[in-house]
Amino acid sequence: MGVENILEKITLEASAAAESILSDAKKEAAAIVEETKKKASESYSKSLDSAEKEAIESINHIRSMAALEARKMKLAAKREVIDEVFAAAANKLRNLPDNEYAAFLAAMANASAEKGTLWFSDRDFRLAEQVRPYFKGDFKISKTTVKKLADGFIIKNGSIQVKCSIDELLSVKRADLEPVAVKVLFAE
Repeated sequence: MGVENILEKITLEASAAAESILSDAKKEAAAIVEETKKKASESYSKSLDSAEKEAIESINHIRSMAALEARKMKLAAKREVIDEVFAAAANKLRNLPDNEYAAFLAAMANASAEKGTLWFSDRDFRLAEQVRPYFKGDFKISKTTVKKLADGFIIKNGSIQVKCSIDELLSVKRADLEPVAVKVLFAE
């Protein structure tokens, strides 16, 4: 065999080997591409699922926050209505006819103490003598008024002082009266 035949044989064998290597490389590259596509598809699905879950969680959170805010606004509106009802009640009491208001003031005194000196507010001092007939206890009326008191009076008996005003009365009674007001106003 000549050198040319040997070279041709080597070239043919090298060519066949190169084709075999190239074919194997193409198959391996195709497998890698296929595996990469599969992993990318799985990753995309996982990312899409995760994004959907996050979106649903965000929507649910927003809905919960909106519902909570709505409840808070509803409670605030109810609180405002109840405050207005108590303010209207105080105003109605303050505007009773003099004889009824005098009886009301005496009832506050009778419910608060058995005896003492009444120090009227500037507003109600004019009714002091009209209140006297309704007293059940031993009460005296001071000639001096209490400037800082909007209405009513303070009963002083020794070192004990009892504030008797409409605002004070409603403040004390509010805990008992508020559930009734809620039931009447917001019956559902």
